[in-house]
Amino acid sequence: MGTINRQHGGNLFKASQEYQRSQFLDFSANINPLGPPTSVLKAVEKNLAPLIANYPDPDCVQLKTVLAHYLEVRKEHILVGNGASELIFLLLKDLLPKKVFIPVPTFSEYSNAALASKAKIVQVPLKGEDFSILNDDFLAEAGKGDLVIICNPNNPTGQLFSKSALAKILTKAHERGFYVLLDESFMDFVENKPEFSFVEELDKHPQLFILYSLTKFFALPGLRIGVLLGEPQKIAELEGVKDPWNVNALAQIAGTVALQDREYMDKTFHYIQKAKKILYNDLQKIPGLKPFYPRANYIFCKLTNGSTSTELVQYLGKRGILVRNCNTYPLLGESYIRIAVKSLEHNEELIRNLMTWSQEMGGKHA
Repeated sequence: MGTINRQHGGNLFKASQEYQRSQFLDFSANINPLGPPTSVLKAVEKNLAPLIANYPDPDCVQLKTVLAHYLEVRKEHILVGNGASELIFLLLKDLLPKKVFIPVPTFSEYSNAALASKAKIVQVPLKGEDFSILNDDFLAEAGKGDLVIICNPNNPTGQLFSKSALAKILTKAHERGFYVLLDESFMDFVENKPEFSFVEELDKHPQLFILYSLTKFFALPGLRIGVLLGEPQKIAELEGVKDPWNVNALAQIAGTVALQDREYMDKTFHYIQKAKKILYNDLQKIPGLKPFYPRANYIFCKLTNGSTSTELVQYLGKRGILVRNCNTYPLLGESYIRIAVKSLEHNEELIRNLMTWSQEMGGKHA
């Protein structure tokens, strides 16, 4: 817990070196399989020369205007960053919490940012077979810190925490004066999103910050666009300490155009819901693998046939398929993998390879 963990999915450079091949089906990164919106590609291509030749807008005025309309918040609530990770680090360096409570397993950059800010990290194990339960013990413990960080839907488990459970934490935050950071980076993939997101309630909770990402849903990981929502005075304070040109011009125009492409958003949402359910049903038929029902665009799976996650990851990697080894997350050891939802065709290819692996292992049902 005292060292930085920078292992993430989507590292094609490392995979190419390890498996001595250049082409992969990448299920290790939770990115929209439809690729970036055509409208974005056209806008970037059309404006490429002036975008590169001039400084970007340090205030991201156009992007903030579109974000405010899309998220239905005031521009004063919005800080834009070079990906969500930059904003996590920026927030913790500004708040300088002495003690940070993080339910685990979850995204490693929360702990990394806390370490960089010299905070004490308290990792509280999530309950349940699918690590989906924030129980009263967590509520009691969280009140002893300065900051609570919760990913919803959680990564890598793909599970959602109920709004009522999170509301209890926010009530305690108001009573005791600690901050809460909710990472809703995958919320656009969630069915019935308003039942789980706290964006609409931002004004009610001055202790609340919410992370939002354009990377995953709009397939823009190479451009890096993250958003932090919060109380206007705190957002203004963070604006004053961030790097002056932290969001490049290509990212700004891409985000501005993407958030107005309603056809792409609707197509993505419905495609992912369909592909996710088919993939989940197919994974249930693989002996030796137990998938947990996903609420986002990735599926958390437990190995039940005696194989380790590293063995399975290497087996697939040699065949040109990448999945996320979850052995770098707290509590998970060598028993779990995470699989991103990709195209129907690529999902079928994954299932064929997993079935072959299971047969070779003499797999058993969970």
